[in-house]
Amino acid sequence: MNSDPVIDRIREVRHRISEECDHDPKKIVEYYMDRQEKRLFKYRKKRVQAEHAKTDGINHRSDGLIAPAG
Repeated sequence: MNSDPVIDRIREVRHRISEECDHDPKKIVEYYMDRQEKRLFKYRKKRVQAEHAKTDGINHRSDGLIAPAG
């Protein structure tokens, strides 16, 4: 069977994470739950910032620049 470099890299990272958690399933789950919570917080923060940008009275273009008023 041929080796896929992407799959090999994923396995390597997953194994490293498992090592950092002493191969303890409970610690591994906690690690991923904590990571997920941090990403959700980051996503929510960006979403709130985007909502504020829509309501700040400035015309924001889809490319991130500010459109001229009027």
